[in-house]
Amino acid sequence: MRSDDLETFHVLSLLADQGLIDHIQVYVSPAPEEILNGEIEEIATTDARIVVHAPHHLDRVNPADPSLGGSMSVTDGEAQIEAGMADAFEFADRLDASYIVAHAGFIGHLDRQKVVNNVRSFIDRYHDRRLLIENLPAVHKDLQFFGATAEELKSLNLSRIGGICLDFAHLYCSANYLSNPYGEMLTAFSALPVRFHHLSNSRTGSITDQHLPLDHSEGGVPIDQVMAWVKNHPANQTSLEYKNSDHSIYKQQLQVFDDLYHQA
Repeated sequence: MRSDDLETFHVLSLLADQGLIDHIQVYVSPAPEEILNGEIEEIATTDARIVVHAPHHLDRVNPADPSLGGSMSVTDGEAQIEAGMADAFEFADRLDASYIVAHAGFIGHLDRQKVVNNVRSFIDRYHDRRLLIENLPAVHKDLQFFGATAEELKSLNLSRIGGICLDFAHLYCSANYLSNPYGEMLTAFSALPVRFHHLSNSRTGSITDQHLPLDHSEGGVPIDQVMAWVKNHPANQTSLEYKNSDHSIYKQQLQVFDDLYHQA
């Protein structure tokens, strides 16, 4: 959920009260301080654990290329990163969050080594055991992202932070784009400190993240392989990520997840 979507928050908080979920992931949507403060106070009313998702490139927080492909100066881009991460850490500190999930972002016009250096500098700047870097789809529309594979993420100074958030649907999109077997790409993450999961579905063969239900009739994410991974990593919680105004999807998908987990 987004931090400004308090209607969804109350739905999720009720699910937590019913013992159906253990945590709520909150994407910090940039806003004036007084608005963010009110959101924090409201979210603090839940007994669920909070996982914070830091602002990403759509909110102009793009560590891989602070200039966002040359659309702003590096100085202004770094100021956007600073502001976004300050908000994320305030949410995390005040809500006692377990993790802060962050995106490395899109590459822009920079060479790979410069991108790696930028993301490593970002990690050095915000090193914290709660910070997790999320794997991203290889591409989205006309943008190419950093962190699509385990190999790319291995190039980072991960020992400075908590580790990796593994998004299974992002990995599926990357596997399709790169024409690599999903199972091989998933297994490669065994060498990384994966601490948290994101899960949704995408259409068969899609290179675009679509946040579809797990039981979608056209879904292609290899759920059997995902559930095998989840079972083998019982310490990691999994966040189901959907973009749907119909709040009934949450409870329905929790049951689907439970059924798939026990069938695996």
